[in-house]
Amino acid sequence: MKNTGMAKYISLIPGLLLFFCLTGCKKTQYDLLDPSTAGKWTLINSQNSLLPGNSIYGLTRDKNNNMWAACYGNGVAKYQNGVWTAYSTSNSYILSNYTTSVATTSSGDIFIGTEVGLSELSAAGTWYYYKDATVPYMCINTIKVASDGALWIGTLNQGYYYYGGSGFQHYLSGYTVNAVAQDGSGNVWLGTNSGLYKYTGTHFTSASIPYLTASGGLPKNKITALFVDSKGRIWIGYYYGKTVSYLSGSTINQVSLMDGSDSTIVWAISEDKKGDIWFATDSYGLIRYDGVVPHSYKTYNYPNDIKENYFASICNDKDGNIWFGMYTKGILKYTLPLE
Repeated sequence: MKNTGMAKYISLIPGLLLFFCLTGCKKTQYDLLDPSTAGKWTLINSQNSLLPGNSIYGLTRDKNNNMWAACYGNGVAKYQNGVWTAYSTSNSYILSNYTTSVATTSSGDIFIGTEVGLSELSAAGTWYYYKDATVPYMCINTIKVASDGALWIGTLNQGYYYYGGSGFQHYLSGYTVNAVAQDGSGNVWLGTNSGLYKYTGTHFTSASIPYLTASGGLPKNKITALFVDSKGRIWIGYYYGKTVSYLSGSTINQVSLMDGSDSTIVWAISEDKKGDIWFATDSYGLIRYDGVVPHSYKTYNYPNDIKENYFASICNDKDGNIWFGMYTKGILKYTLPLE
């Protein structure tokens, strides 16, 4: 009888193991899947679509869920219902075809950063522009529309510009501002070549002391990317850094993306729908951090055997797909597998 009973219980084990793997182990198995086979990669470029150029320096999604791409050297383009519409100096009033960034407001206005100033395409279809005549050039690196609707514009060597509804104001003259982000408390963070600044209601002058620098715990002073994730952590990418950082409260944490063996420029940071953090890097491709280890896609066999290690921008669409802008080869869209 004991042997029969034991056999009965043993026969239940495979079923129980299957049940537990289908329930408790599901996320672990998902994390171990190879994205080259688990997800779907789609290449979008000027050869297979109406995308006007393949150097994608900026990406954003507007209120109608259309995707916008800053195509450096070829203006901007809107992706709507499967079709790209291009805007350049030949068919619009955009300031320059050398576009570096793009952002949108809740009302549908599109702001476009160029190497010579700011262009705006209103939701009504009217073009506007802003150029600061008091500076020799106004090369825009980044644009952030804050939760209160204010516009933050980071530039090369000219600090940042702020527009709150009553004219543009200029601050931190002489500094380079590469990235701007806003946290859940409304604080605005500026990543500069001289450290990290935190805006809590007072704008910065050239004499302002950064919130954090290398002497205060950051691995580098030259910050190239900022991102606030769903947990409220502030991620910081650097110019040729061996690690990225994230602030959790007042604690600075470091994550090595290349096992500490080399350094790279992190140009953009984002989060996918399952909470993994993605980094667009210069020369090291895409890196995904699942909270435990980084996964590198430097040698990933992209569609049509295109291997690209140079990425400049990231944006998620309404369905949770991730769009990665490349320096010279267009856009890679990654669709995560169904859980």
